[in-house]
Amino acid sequence: MTWISQICLAVKSPGAAARYRNAAIGVLLVPLTQLLVVPIQTALVSHEIILPASVLVMLVVTTAMLAASLASRGVCNFYCQYMKGPVSRAIFLPIQYLMDQSLITARLKTDFLGRHMAFGFVPSFVMLSKGHLSSAADVPRIAGALIITTLISYIGCYIFATSTFRLESSMRGLGNRVGDAESQTEHTLVLSTKALSAKRVSQMSQLTIGMFNNDSFSSLETCCSPPASTEFFVRTPPLWIALFLLLTVGVPIYCATGYEMPFEVFCFIFLWIGTVLFQRSLRTFKALSFHPRLQTTLVVICNPVLVTAALGTAYFWTKTAVTHQSIEAVLGTFKRHDDWAQIVAHIAQDRDPRLHLGAGDLATALLDAGIVSLGLKMFEYRAELWRSLATVLSTSLVAAAVAVFLNVALAHALGLAAAEALAFAARNVTIALGAPAVLHLGGSTTLMSALVIFSGMLYQMAGNLVFAWLAIPDQGPPSSVASGIQYAPRGGGVVMAETNSKRNNSNNNAATTSDSDAEDEKQRGGSGGHATEQLRAESKIIAAGVTVGINAAAMGTSHLLERDSRATAYSALSMTMFGCITVGLTSIPTIAHTLQLIVAR
Repeated sequence: MTWISQICLAVKSPGAAARYRNAAIGVLLVPLTQLLVVPIQTALVSHEIILPASVLVMLVVTTAMLAASLASRGVCNFYCQYMKGPVSRAIFLPIQYLMDQSLITARLKTDFLGRHMAFGFVPSFVMLSKGHLSSAADVPRIAGALIITTLISYIGCYIFATSTFRLESSMRGLGNRVGDAESQTEHTLVLSTKALSAKRVSQMSQLTIGMFNNDSFSSLETCCSPPASTEFFVRTPPLWIALFLLLTVGVPIYCATGYEMPFEVFCFIFLWIGTVLFQRSLRTFKALSFHPRLQTTLVVICNPVLVTAALGTAYFWTKTAVTHQSIEAVLGTFKRHDDWAQIVAHIAQDRDPRLHLGAGDLATALLDAGIVSLGLKMFEYRAELWRSLATVLSTSLVAAAVAVFLNVALAHALGLAAAEALAFAARNVTIALGAPAVLHLGGSTTLMSALVIFSGMLYQMAGNLVFAWLAIPDQGPPSSVASGIQYAPRGGGVVMAETNSKRNNSNNNAATTSDSDAEDEKQRGGSGGHATEQLRAESKIIAAGVTVGINAAAMGTSHLLERDSRATAYSALSMTMFGCITVGLTSIPTIAHTLQLIVAR
């Protein structure tokens, strides 16, 4: 079979069709999001309100989805079927479950905007070359202040959020559900389902062995497997699409008109896709599997945002050497404005988009769309957010009040100048929120942007390791949004259950557990131990999400979304609350004067 037919078969496959369809929808949502963001941002600027419109639109989207779900219960089903991703019948589930239409199977998320929102942070990283510190001797002091404040903030937020959620759970009566009948019934259902699952998997394994010992299946596998020479090309079509557009669109436009935006857009997209694919290949490279520490180190170092930004920075410095221009002039054509409201206003005046639209501005639009999409995640986890609202709000309030003063005091104590020390007041707030606040205090917005980027980068590189060390069970869909999916405790795997409407009928027909399951139940301490373990696991997830949202802001939330984490919604909500509270505190004249007195000593 020729390589052309192999490519056609790969493109026509249901999985590939779904990915391209969702990618097309995601790209289309970027300009549609700006139709909401631009007028709202224009109105906020006209009233001198320091708030990015993308954050406000995110809250509006969540509120609108909640109102619609209350008006019609079909909104949840629509979200699950068309917005969250297609239903995936996992091949590893027992055949009996696959044939039972009353069970709802696990979903595969295909959130294009969420998985690639981190690409929007690349221009902010590249733009750091435009601003410089007043003294190179301040670099060790800045690094020390960043490390100290990061450790204090992460540890303090995690401990405070964990303790607050357990207190909130006990006040809501969740702790009294340890020995109730519902917990006992659910635990019995989990144990009986595990026994049935083991039996069905054993039967499926025997069936699989018999099937693949058949010559017809062996010959079919040999016939349909693509040649090794074309396998990489078939698996990576987005990379070649970006390269094709770069050569057929970007280069001709640049050569004909001198307009650099299309060339740089496709160039950065090509670099981004290449780094993402390269990091994925490192995770599955067989030779590195025998050296897990080396593999983990390489995966962490080859972070797509870090690698793409480093290559982009090298590109612009090379461009300055070739064109004999300053780095400020070169980056000025890459990212011309802070938001799209300014771009639209200037284009309306000059009628020339080339003067006001650079490649970095398009990445900003992608970042806005990604932040708005977080509103859908908060709707998806609405039940969990409601149960932990007091935890998120109190942790964000306390963290903001402490961080504003403690960060500035520590930075000043380490010998930083007043402007650099004041930048630490918003060192972990989203750039769109933190820049106006630091500018109001008289701090360095360049250093503040660098601190925010490196804080988010630090979590993106080490977040997976930290979650593994703390044994945070954050990966796995929740039971909200009418999914009807139940999950066993940590180590028990995914357990499919019936929806709430059918649960009462299934209780009467639940099978008795085997001797091993009875022993397992005894070791777990019965239903009480099961409920306590669930509460402990939930507190870890909530505390982790709140901690990431407060300390890593949008970059950390983007990474949680990429790893399909249940902590994403808590991170998005805490990021918003913490940023707004910080901006509100720094805008109070008394607090602003106190911070300026601290650095003036």
